[in-house]
Order: sequence, then C-alpha cells, then structure tokens
Amino acid sequence: MTVRLEDSEGNRQASIEAVVAAVARGEIVLLPSESGYALAGDAFSTRALQSIRVAKGRSGVQPVSVLVPSSTTVSGLTASIDPLAAQLMDQFWPGLLTLMFTPAPSLAWDLPPSVPVSIRMPAHDFLVQVLQRTGPLACTAANRIGMPVPMDADDAIEQVGAGVAICIDVGPIDPLSASPSSIVDTTVSPFQLVREGALSLAELHAHVGDLLPPA
Repeated sequence: MTVRLEDSEGNRQASIEAVVAAVARGEIVLLPSESGYALAGDAFSTRALQSIRVAKGRSGVQPVSVLVPSSTTVSGLTASIDPLAAQLMDQFWPGLLTLMFTPAPSLAWDLPPSVPVSIRMPAHDFLVQVLQRTGPLACTAANRIGMPVPMDADDAIEQVGAGVAICIDVGPIDPLSASPSSIVDTTVSPFQLVREGALSLAELHAHVGDLLPPA
C-alpha cells in the first residue's frame, strides 16, 4: 500500500527522509516534477528499474531517464562529455533538457547494450533536495502506457500506485505550465534533437551550431 505524504513547509524534511529511506531499500516512489508526477528509484538498482517498468506496464528492459543533483555528477556517469554538451548543461540546467550520453563502462547500468543513458538536472525544488541525498535517480512519468501524465497525486496513485512505497503529494500541477523535456542525443555528430519539448530546435541550435531535427 502506498504511503501518501503531503508536502508542506512544516513536514518537508520528514518527507525527504521518507523518500531517501525508501530509495535506499530499493523501493520506488512517486514524486512531483516540472512535467507532472513521476516514478523514481535508485538508478543503479535492477530491482527498482524493473519495478518502474512493471508499474508503467512496460515489457523488456526499455531505458528510463536518470536525474542528477548537479552537472558535476555527469562526469562520473558517462564515458565522455562533448564540449558542446557541456555548453548545453551550462545554459539550460537545471531545467527541461535531457541529454543522451554514452554510459560509463565501469557502471552497472540496467540498460540494453549500446543504448545511451539519458540524463537531466531538474529545476523542481523538492526533487533537487531529494537528489542531493540519494544521488542519481531513475525517473519517468507516472503514467501507464497510453495514458496521460498525471497532474495530481490521486491520478498518479490510481495509474501506478500498486507497487509504489511513498507518494509525495504537492497538490495539482498546473498542466498549462507543465511541458516535457526536450531530448538531445550527444552521442552522434552533429547532435540530434530526439524530442522537441519545452525547448525548441531554434533555442538549442543557437548554442550548439549544427543540430539535426527529430527523425
């Protein structure tokens, strides 16, 4: 059964502690993000990754994004960082830009062979405070396949709550201010915009020069 905690100034620290403890146990949690409610778990836990996929109704080992507390974390997670990728991080992080990198071979990522790791530094205050305690988290929208991303805790729990330890309820997220992140693949040359979300092709192009549009 999902434990539901309402986030407020008075119990913020207790909510963070509860999430940190759940992640350390390999459990998955429901957290608010800029784009709606999201499923999250330890990025290096096979158990957590599998639980996220089951909750979403996915099969196989489809990758999920990884959230980090700062851009300095990325160098320990990837094989290399292109200078243009570093420029994008400096310009748009924290925020709604996901960058795809070649994963560091020394890390036991739960990824199919040859699949890049997708990394983002969020701007959501609660998420950042959690990440500063947990380190990298695997994260994906808390919707079942084919369903809309939940904008409130009730919908999130109804869609994916069966296997979730804790849900942090911050109330409804305004759908008018919620946008998916833009995704840029930095493992190819020139970089390619995989998904145009909160940031447009033109905005990103201004900072990296050549940028291929989505296929």
